Amino acid sequence: MLFEKGVLQTSANNEVDHGQKPKAPGDCVIKETNLNFVYPNLWMNHISPKIKVIIYFAPVDEENTILYIRFYHKLTAMKPVNHVIAYFGKYATRLWSARTSAW
Repeated sequence: MLFEKGVLQTSANNEVDHGQKPKAPGDCVIKETNLNFVYPNLWMNHISPKIKVIIYFAPVDEENTILYIRFYHKLTAMKPVNHVIAYFGKYATRLWSARTSAW
């Protein structure tokens, strides 16, 4: 975990548990797939080198918050294919947002 200039950056160091002791913080490495918390209300999830999701938390009042979600990618070298993927990703984000707001 790394904290600099209001940004907390972390990534998972997953491995199979064989009863070993947890790694010391100095032994952990920030990988390409990581999560950044930009205070006070922004998350940047680097899912892969080609996919990133950004979530902005916008407080409405004391009990409600709106999540603005952006999906960025460069999955192919062909822009038309990337546009099709982004088009469907836009609707998947809306479906996910609608489901979570109903909870």
